[in-house]
Amino acid sequence: MEFEGWKALVVDGDAVSRMLLQKQLAALGFAVAAAAGAAEAEDAARASDCGPFDLVVLDMESPDMDGALLEKRIRTLPGGRSARIIVTAAAESAGLSAENAGLQAENVGLRAGSAGLRAENVGLRDVGTPKSDGVLPKPIVRSDLEALVRRIFGSGGGPEKEDEPWTDLPGVDMQDAKERLNGRWDIYKDVLGVFLSDNCETDEAIRGLAAAGDLRAVKSRAHALKGAAANISAPGLRRAAHDVELAAKTNDGEALEEALFALEAELRNLCVAAGGLRMD
Repeated sequence: MEFEGWKALVVDGDAVSRMLLQKQLAALGFAVAAAAGAAEAEDAARASDCGPFDLVVLDMESPDMDGALLEKRIRTLPGGRSARIIVTAAAESAGLSAENAGLQAENVGLRAGSAGLRAENVGLRDVGTPKSDGVLPKPIVRSDLEALVRRIFGSGGGPEKEDEPWTDLPGVDMQDAKERLNGRWDIYKDVLGVFLSDNCETDEAIRGLAAAGDLRAVKSRAHALKGAAANISAPGLRRAAHDVELAAKTNDGEALEEALFALEAELRNLCVAAGGLRMD
């Protein structure tokens, strides 16, 4: 594999996003360590068997860390000054959309030896973004990540793994998932497994928080579920989670109840159907 022997660190508070990035980077040959927050990231960067890292992928929006501060700390660790950094962020937070993200290979307009996707070029100058070699919107498209990594490190493309048969699931846009992962059912299956483990009871947790009147926690959990749903290409669930988040933000009890009902239906259908899949 083209980056065999290279090391990468993924820092993301969402388990599904971490798994997805780990699998995508591992497919390129990177030895990948992962951290859910700043403390774990610093421990991983200091560990002699993990670092120094050639590449660090930071989530700009993880709730328990400041991406810019973590970037500065990583730079002070052994080998940290030479690490290349990619920042990830939800498309809407980065001022991007699927149509104008500008990260498709034919549109990035990169010069040889230059990442060309600096934070200041995509409207992120004023939001506390770490100094980076590139910015990618979530949900991550595998071909965009690979193109950016190859442009940062100046490597050519490697061979693709043979595709495996895909299984349709209710509420999942399988065509979108296949396109984002270049047909890698093995990666999608692992990411889906993490999603099922972490999220199939999230609707009950959110309803409990709503009943307790903790709308701030409802908003936070719905936002996390929205991102996880995007990672597995579940548009209906993503919309429902967005509606729950918005209703909690605006303190609209009637809209919240309606959105929770839709979220429960979407999540239940997906978890029941996906629970019958073989994940080995």
